[in-house]
Amino acid sequence: MKKMALAVGIALMCVAAFCVEKTTTVPITGGFGITLGAKFTPQLAKQLKAERAKYDDDTVGYTVVPPKPFKGFTRYSVLLTKDRKIYKIQATCISSDTDGPFSDAVYLFQKKYGMVSGIRNELLFIDRKNPTRSVKITKSQFIAAIVYSDSAVSAADVDDI
Repeated sequence: MKKMALAVGIALMCVAAFCVEKTTTVPITGGFGITLGAKFTPQLAKQLKAERAKYDDDTVGYTVVPPKPFKGFTRYSVLLTKDRKIYKIQATCISSDTDGPFSDAVYLFQKKYGMVSGIRNELLFIDRKNPTRSVKITKSQFIAAIVYSDSAVSAADVDDI
């Protein structure tokens, strides 16, 4: 188990070495037609055809069908705080070839949020005016992902000690 944890840690450090970060002048409000910080009401759940997802911990999440899906990405989910606010919106592409969906995402997000160079496997856009909000685009051999998140919304859910 320790060897596996060490291998995962080394792999994460290698991926982090290729991460490119960019602050944006365009606000990050959410993605795929879903708004960060929005209350996940029964009406919204019905609109998104939400199905409860199972996680190992206390995470509350749903797989959804977004109003504005992104080409090449087929699985979408939202993660919620205890008071049912959306703090993370995720899209994934599981395929033997993730280069196309990753490249398409990088192109369109750079068009919206600004150009960067030196991209390898991970690109992170951070909202300049609201730095708790970000969009991360990642790629590995079999998975590409786009993740919108708002750490201020999720942090509000942590119990004070």
